[in-house]
Amino acid sequence: MHFQFLQPSLTPDQILALLSPPVRAWWTARFKSLSAPQALAIPALHAGQNVLVCAPTGTGKTLCAFIAILDDLLRRHAANALPDAIDTLYISPLRALGTDIQKNLTTPLSEIAAHTPSPGQAIRIAQRTGDTPAKERAALLRRPPHILITTPESLALCLAAPGTRDLLRSVRRIIIDELHALAPNKRGTDLALSLERLSHLTTTHSGADPQRIGLSATIAPLDRLAHFLVGNAPDETPRPCAIADASFPRPLDLSIASPFAKSNTPFLTTAQINKHVYDLLESTIRRHRTTLIFTNLRAATERVTFQLRKRFAANPIAPDGSNPTDIIAPAHIEAHHSSLDRDLRLDIERRLKLGQLRAVVCSTSLELGIDIGAIDRVILLNSPKGVARGLQRVGRSGHSLDATAKGTFLPTIPADLVESLVTAHAMRHRRIDQIHIPENPLDVLAQHLIGLALQHKPHGIHTDHAFAIIRRTYPYRTLTRDQFTRVLDYIATPQLRDTAHLPAKLFLEPSGLLHPLRPATAGLYAQNAGTITQETQVHVRLHNGGPIGKIEEAFAQILKPGDRFVLAGRCVQFHSAKAMSVFVTECAGQTPTIPRWYSGTLAMEPGLAAQMRDFRAKVRAIAPAGESAIARTLTRQFAADTATAKSAAQFLHAQFRYADIPTNDELLVERVPDDDAVVLVFHTMIGRAANEALARAVAYRIHQRFGRTASTEDPVSGHNATVVIDDYAFAVWISNSSAARRADRTLIRSLLAPAHFDEDLAAAIDASELFRAQFRYTAIRAHALLQNKFGRRRYIGQLQSYATRLHDALREHHPDHLLLEETRRTITHDLLNAPAAKEFLAALTATSLRLLDLPSPSPFAFGLFAAGGGKRDTLQLADTADFLLAMYQQVQRRLASQILPAAAPASLFS
Repeated sequence: MHFQFLQPSLTPDQILALLSPPVRAWWTARFKSLSAPQALAIPALHAGQNVLVCAPTGTGKTLCAFIAILDDLLRRHAANALPDAIDTLYISPLRALGTDIQKNLTTPLSEIAAHTPSPGQAIRIAQRTGDTPAKERAALLRRPPHILITTPESLALCLAAPGTRDLLRSVRRIIIDELHALAPNKRGTDLALSLERLSHLTTTHSGADPQRIGLSATIAPLDRLAHFLVGNAPDETPRPCAIADASFPRPLDLSIASPFAKSNTPFLTTAQINKHVYDLLESTIRRHRTTLIFTNLRAATERVTFQLRKRFAANPIAPDGSNPTDIIAPAHIEAHHSSLDRDLRLDIERRLKLGQLRAVVCSTSLELGIDIGAIDRVILLNSPKGVARGLQRVGRSGHSLDATAKGTFLPTIPADLVESLVTAHAMRHRRIDQIHIPENPLDVLAQHLIGLALQHKPHGIHTDHAFAIIRRTYPYRTLTRDQFTRVLDYIATPQLRDTAHLPAKLFLEPSGLLHPLRPATAGLYAQNAGTITQETQVHVRLHNGGPIGKIEEAFAQILKPGDRFVLAGRCVQFHSAKAMSVFVTECAGQTPTIPRWYSGTLAMEPGLAAQMRDFRAKVRAIAPAGESAIARTLTRQFAADTATAKSAAQFLHAQFRYADIPTNDELLVERVPDDDAVVLVFHTMIGRAANEALARAVAYRIHQRFGRTASTEDPVSGHNATVVIDDYAFAVWISNSSAARRADRTLIRSLLAPAHFDEDLAAAIDASELFRAQFRYTAIRAHALLQNKFGRRRYIGQLQSYATRLHDALREHHPDHLLLEETRRTITHDLLNAPAAKEFLAALTATSLRLLDLPSPSPFAFGLFAAGGGKRDTLQLADTADFLLAMYQQVQRRLASQILPAAAPASLFS
């Protein structure tokens, strides 16, 4: 059995007896008991097994991973058997988390020293990241630490550099923290390849495969994550791994603060919603010592922080005078996200940990396990779009073993209110989303072939050997020799010269040995290693001060002197720009612009989408009994308070009366007139990523049928169609008069035909701007484009120009090139979830379809119409919330007048 779920086998006293007397004395003096992950994992870790530890934040899993290692190092030091070599590698996706670990290890070591006769602190700890100064890196080479803290990118660089590579030969143990955040993306793929390269290095040196220890928050399935952690043995069977599943049901205190609770309607004006949101945030901050507020976008983080700071500047003391000694200044409210200056972020984290801040607003940057001290309550401003993400965010509060994690959902539209109810219910029952891990990304593989060749200088590495190493990783366990050869053909040349179409990086000898092609290869690899690709960001600096953060180059290009925008929750005024820096001064602007950063909308996890489908089926079954019956169900089964249940029930019952509630048993399609267009709304309920795959194929089929262009941007108008998506549905605006007249059952049947779906989707993607954008990222990861060259970073405009020329050349001369293929794979499988869309279409053959002619969209489709434009101009409403309210009032008038849609049920696929 490759993966063994650990069961308690020893008493706490027996577990502590495994530790040396000094460590045991320190432990018993410091802690009352063992936590669940510690009781499960310490015996297996002490025995040298590979172990995956899964537990909520604040349960001591990091100390659990380190205590057996510290014990072993101290024993060896006491016996004068501890060499000056790296023994343990700690890898974190966050540099700040590495800094925390270094601090948190130094304290136990100094305290344990008081219980041991050995003088001084024996164990050395150091960091090696992109922020490590050259002087400290040189010191590592002269006297290596016993524990080295690093990141996935720095590990790859260390393996390719002769000095640090030699230091890594002695590694006996590897700890990977926040594994759940790495495995689902190409950064995790990059790490998996580095781990296997490290394993090969140490095995060749000492014959020993390093022990692998993974630390993860709640995720599923654990055996898949364990397989990702350990990879395969040389015989291509999974290495053994013990799983310490300590994802116990930590007490949760979840509530929903609906802005509609005191209203007779589930839709409100923008002014009403904003008042509710900021009143709630202000009162929560005043009632608690520290509040953490999560948004889903950096722009939202800036907007909320700016508004809160304005509020507390106007009223530092509670308006009701209830606690005149509790003064909250704007400086007590901060924003935190990845585009802020690193030193500013570290200072915010320090002040948060010390209890000097009352609230921090963040997007995703504080989801991971950075030590931020005691958080009293977490606010989720709109749905987290996933159960695991919700648990991770709320778990940042009550940061101790027995503390209750407290979270408040703060939805701003009725659809999000319903989603929050279901998400909270799923969180209480730990219905965790399934993790998706990319398979065979060829761009990351190309980069690591360069790293392998550099790692094996000067002798080179044989392609057979390289293939075997790569196949041992979980992401590449199914890699074929043909795929591998195609990457070799791209990255290597059999002659000592460049290839005609792309610059080769490696030289492939007739014997099969791979070498770096040029001396400069090592330097260029070091400057461009890793998988983090993003839009070029411009530094924002105070005119006579230090850095604040970064904004996208595209936003910086439109700034004019005097323009005001928000960064770090503060209003700043643009003065000038020089090279890649923007100079500003703080100001007291009232209506500044919020910068837009390149980041996609959070897509609902497939597992939560399935639960939303089940929820709608449940509501549909009881909807004929009336609004009050729905409200009772929400109160009894979903723990909604009476007011919240009423608001949600109003929204759901209005949908039922006007157009019915879509369920798994049928596909509901609305046909709605919209000025000169006809809109088809497909209530698929398969999640945003799968919906986008399906919508792109549908748009392409409209293009094929009627010519010219159909677009699936959000929203971008094409000549014939605009397609807008969300997690539950997608809508197609058909503006071509001929196409609009033929938007009938026959057309819908052809748009949803499962035959040739893969081909149509591929053609749709290839012609899209999404493909060109993702192609640039693929080319950067595969080192076809270099973001940094000889110490100079290229601007986004330069990279895009190079990418466009390369894309067009490959399209014309090498249409099956792996860069094009990998771009297509990334989009269809990692971004769009094409398999789920294809499965949905296949199931339609046995599913009835209902086509409803509606005079205006149903409540479930309001959001699509708000995003797509449509009636917005006709109603002359610029704000989404006002638009939604007007649409709801229109539906209510029709319901009151009994002007109901004519449902036309038909089985189109039988």
